[in-house]
Amino acid sequence: MTAAPRVPGRAVEAALRTAAVAAVMIAMGAAPVRAQLANRLSLGGGGASARLRAATPGAAGTLSGITAFGTGRISLRRFALQGEYRQGSLTPDSGTGTGQDLVEARLLAAMRPLPWLQIAAGPHLRAYVVPGSTERWVFLEGRVRAEGAVIGEMVVTHLEMWTAFSSKVNVPGGASAARGGEVGLTVRFPRSPIWARLTYAIDRAALTGNARVETLEDVAISVGFGRP
Repeated sequence: MTAAPRVPGRAVEAALRTAAVAAVMIAMGAAPVRAQLANRLSLGGGGASARLRAATPGAAGTLSGITAFGTGRISLRRFALQGEYRQGSLTPDSGTGTGQDLVEARLLAAMRPLPWLQIAAGPHLRAYVVPGSTERWVFLEGRVRAEGAVIGEMVVTHLEMWTAFSSKVNVPGGASAARGGEVGLTVRFPRSPIWARLTYAIDRAALTGNARVETLEDVAISVGFGRP
């Protein structure tokens, strides 16, 4: 008798079962990886309504506009490295003054001595750009941030204060002092690494030469992924 040709059905079935088992194992392993990544890495972005008031004895001017920003944070236990970059255009609220671009970058090393308390320090760069010239600020700042739960871990508020240990500006006379603060509300969606945040921030930077004081206010909305 002639042997019947071999049908590879069993081999195909075995291969499919092996692939299915491998897919399930990968999926089961991916969940902890995503959770670990969300606990260590946070990325966010959003927009802010910015208002700049520059005042000298006997004169003052106000500019406002929308800026866009991005943030990033890498955490390892109680320590973290976080950065932010933003840019936008400001225009005079009245009169025929010149508009200017606002550019900022910040890099901070942070530590949590307590679960609700963060201490951070690092450089903060700010530039106001107008046609033909740029006012550049360089701050070395220290920050203290306190957090409190409103609804478990889902809704959290924070208060953050900062001061410049040193400040420099490329304007004759130099810088005098700079400090500021921020309050905010963060919503963390249940069973999700997605979060949303609303903040209000204000800071003041003073120049020595012409007694000028620059006050910058921001109302910002941002969304992100990971541990905020």
